[in-house]
Parts: sequence; structure tokens; C-alpha cells
Amino acid sequence: MEKSTIPTSNTAETPVPAVKSFLTVVYVLIVCSFIIIGTVGNVLVLLSVWFFSRLRNWANALIVNLSIADLVVALVTMPTLLVRLFVDNLMENSPELCRLVFQVNLTVVLVSVTTLGISSINRYILITKPRYVYRQYCGRNNIVILLILIWVISLATVFIPPIGLDLINYVPANQFCHFKEDSIIAWWYGSLLLLLYIGVVIGVIIVSSILTFYKITSVRNRVQIVLERSQTSQDAPQRNTLTKQELLVTRMMLFVCLAFCFCMLPYCINHALSYKVYHYPLFFKVCILLILTNSCINPLIYAGSNRFFRASFKKILTFNL
Repeated sequence: MEKSTIPTSNTAETPVPAVKSFLTVVYVLIVCSFIIIGTVGNVLVLLSVWFFSRLRNWANALIVNLSIADLVVALVTMPTLLVRLFVDNLMENSPELCRLVFQVNLTVVLVSVTTLGISSINRYILITKPRYVYRQYCGRNNIVILLILIWVISLATVFIPPIGLDLINYVPANQFCHFKEDSIIAWWYGSLLLLLYIGVVIGVIIVSSILTFYKITSVRNRVQIVLERSQTSQDAPQRNTLTKQELLVTRMMLFVCLAFCFCMLPYCINHALSYKVYHYPLFFKVCILLILTNSCINPLIYAGSNRFFRASFKKILTFNL
């Protein structure tokens, strides 16, 4: 009696393409490096402001707020992206967790861009206005109120509108939650967030940065003229009200704003084209990776463009407090 044969094509597992496996390994390595760099870097920022009096001022409270938001991404969003690769159907079977992770990530993006916008206005007032005006509008109480409002408004903007409207769901092509693909309301909701937070705030950053550096240039020119005149007279030149640290921080925050714009631009283009574009998961993942990149490069910018942060990082890493 012949033995019945079972076609192996129906029972054998479909081999995973080598390219897909390679991309997955690269993706895991990139996210792991982002977690390490983002966590260590932003903790260094928080410790620097805490331990070193030179950096402990209310203007740097905005930098602390930015680091807290980036730390949430490094400790919450990024690990979730890794876990879903090793736990089958984690996001698909846990819609509440999936939506929560997306909303947390969206919240910290809004917190970050709002903090950058307020920071650019803070720099503008500091550089262009008298000190008493700066203390009046950017003192301790006002900064604390602004920080509270940033988080409250961002949380309300992200968590309240989706209630009852089903604007966020699991997207199989991306293996992640996002704005609902087949909903015009969801697409317009995402577009409105990008327009109000990304578009308007980046516009504020550009205008305030141009005005700030125009003021810096004019002040430097006036100081140079005074110095030249003082060489032929006994009168000492008046002291410039702009300290070197203030100029360094202003330049540093400009670099941070430019990095944010660069990392957010692909995602904005992706969304602006149409919600149909989310059917291209590889491009979407690249956009997400760029957003995650922004959460871990800020401490590198601080260390590279500001010698006070660089010195504090070195002291903390060498336990020389």
C-alpha cells in the first residue's frame, strides 16, 4: 500500500527574505543605539543643570523640559518599537497600548516643538530687550506657568479629540498605530496638528532667530566702534550687556531648531501628500526613525556647540563633581 504524500509547499514555512532580515537587524541596532544615546545624553543634560550653578537658570529650564520630553521617547516609545518585533501581533492584539504609545510619542513631539518655539522667543527677548523687560516676561513664575501650559495643552490636544471619533487605529502595513487611513477626519486632524504646531511654531522660530542674530550683529558692530574710539581716549568702553554664555546658548538653540526641522520635514511631506502614502511602510519607518533621531541628538548638539555643557558632561562622566 502506497504511502500518501503531503505536499511540502503547504506545510513548509515561507523563508524570510535575506534583505528583510538584514533590514530588521539594522533597524534593531539603530533603535538600540538611539535608546542608549538618548537616555545617557538627556540624563547628562538634567544632571548638568542640577549640579552646576553656571547652567542653573530659568532660561535653561526650557532645555530641561526638552530633555524630559526626549527622555520619554527614549524610555517609552523606542523600547516599544523593539518589543513589537519580538512579540507577535503585540500592537494588533493590544489596541489600547498601541494607541497610547502613538499618543505619547505625538505628545512629546508637540511638547518639543512648542518648547523650541518659546525658547526662540526667550532668546529674542533676552538679546533685543533691556534686562528688566526680560525679567518681567521671562522670570521664574512665567517660565513655570509656560512649562505647565505646554504639557497640559499638548496632552489635551492629543488625548481629547480622538475620544469617540476613532481617529487612531492599528495600521498593518506599518505594524504600528497611526492616524486612521480611511478617515478624512483623521487626516485633517493630523494636518491641523502639523499646521498649528509644526508650521506656525517653525515660522516663529525662523522669524525670531533672524531678528535675534540681526541684533547680535548690530551689537557687535557697535561694540567694535566703541573699542576703536576708546583706543584714542581715556574713557573705558561701556560693557556689552550680551555675555559670551548668552551668545553660545543662542547659537546652540538655533542648531537644535534646525535639527528638529530637518528630522520632521520628511514626516510632514509624507502626511501632506495624502493619507494613502502610508501604504509605503519603508518610507514611513524612515520618517519615524528621523523623529526618534531628534530625541537623541540634542545632547550632542549641546556638547558640540556649548563649552559649558561640554565641560559639565566631562565632569559627570569622570565623576569629578
